[in-house]
Amino acid sequence: MRRTLGMVMILLVAVSFTAFAGGSGTYMDPYLIADADSFNQIGYHPQLMDKAFRLVADLDLSGTAAYPIGHPDLPFTGVFDGHGHVIE
Repeated sequence: MRRTLGMVMILLVAVSFTAFAGGSGTYMDPYLIADADSFNQIGYHPQLMDKAFRLVADLDLSGTAAYPIGHPDLPFTGVFDGHGHVIE
């Protein structure tokens, strides 16, 4: 039973990361962030704190409840490339 539950949890995590516009989260193939929802995935999922990300559009987060990226107990150690875009 425990093994089955673990496999279900892995599948749920993989499905939730489809919110990105592309990429695999590595330095050479960063997750692509095209909107506020995909930006919020970073702070919402602690297992993303060591991944690579690249903005592919300007983001307007006004009126959006943004999740903080990183925490003193779990700092962000990944790469965030703004790629010339702006987060407002």
